[in-house]
Amino acid sequence: MIVQPFSFLQGPAGSGCAPIQGTNFDPVPDVGDGFSTSEEPPINPFYNYALSAWIIPQSQMGTAKQITSMSFKQYGRSGAGTYTMLNQFVKFGHTTETSLPSGTFYPRQSSSTPAADLSMSYVSGFNISDEILVMSGSWTVNGGNANSYSQLSFNQNNFCYNGTDNIIVLWISNWGSYASNREWFDVDDGSSFVSNLGAYEKSDSTQPSSLGLQRTSELPVIRMNY
Repeated sequence: MIVQPFSFLQGPAGSGCAPIQGTNFDPVPDVGDGFSTSEEPPINPFYNYALSAWIIPQSQMGTAKQITSMSFKQYGRSGAGTYTMLNQFVKFGHTTETSLPSGTFYPRQSSSTPAADLSMSYVSGFNISDEILVMSGSWTVNGGNANSYSQLSFNQNNFCYNGTDNIIVLWISNWGSYASNREWFDVDDGSSFVSNLGAYEKSDSTQPSSLGLQRTSELPVIRMNY
């Protein structure tokens, strides 16, 4: 699958970012995969509101590259169909952390922080740099097709990965609705490197600006495009 380059070269590194190469790779190996029984990764579509965060280690990312989108491997759940999640916000950043905080942690400055302003930089003691909004708006999933990928295109900024640090992803779903025909997505919950790298939470009544994240050892199977 060839990804058409964006007309802009935005990101934390600005004009010094690696050029778009129009190829793709999968930084989370398809080893020990299973569908997410918690239905959390990459974001839970069965609840009105949800949060997710995960770390992708440098060992999986490789060299510096300009990331333009990412895709998630579908399980092909029976009864899954096409649905569109509104009011989605996705942020990328660099981090030297090798795991997410234990217990419940909050990517917000206060309970009145708007969903679009939630940030991992608010998590006390968590080292993050170059955090940037890569996507805001709606995400459409064409569910029901096993081993296919649903792509999330970046419509705000590309992310200039430095090739040295780990990547932190924060996904905020402020949809206010849900999909009964939701898809499940494959996760890696068997590889040793995924330990404590994911965190998820959801609610029908509590908006993202008040949600806390719960750490787990599973990552969505992701294909980055660059």
